[in-house]
Amino acid sequence: MERTINQIINTFSDFVGEHLSLEDFECNFLQKNTANNRNYPLMFADIGDAIFSLGEVKLTITLYFLDKLKSDKSNYVQVLSDTLKHAEDFFTTFNNNELKYGFMIDDNATAFPISIPLEDGVIGYRLPVNISIKYSVNEGNVPL
Repeated sequence: MERTINQIINTFSDFVGEHLSLEDFECNFLQKNTANNRNYPLMFADIGDAIFSLGEVKLTITLYFLDKLKSDKSNYVQVLSDTLKHAEDFFTTFNNNELKYGFMIDDNATAFPISIPLEDGVIGYRLPVNISIKYSVNEGNVPL
């Protein structure tokens, strides 16, 4: 089953809409995520490289699971705990569900704790995922 980037991002947006504690989703350049009055916790997607091999495209999308720190930073550990759980929920939902979603996420991914100096000062986890998308290798389908 072939999927486009747009369909994949829409699927991620649907995941956030159905999740009980994620409040917002955005897909853009990370640098654009400033002064936008986001709702947190936020899942942010940044589309990266695409590697082609016969019958498959491997697309890298870096996901950010972010939440606000209190001004006194007293919720630091709680925010990291919660955002790591959001990353785990995402990975659990999409891993090994190629038939349901039409794309596959690699079995292994590393989540990195991050701090982003946006207008609100948010922290969380960065999760780069590799997504495999099948495509037709029929030259007759190329619009020439």
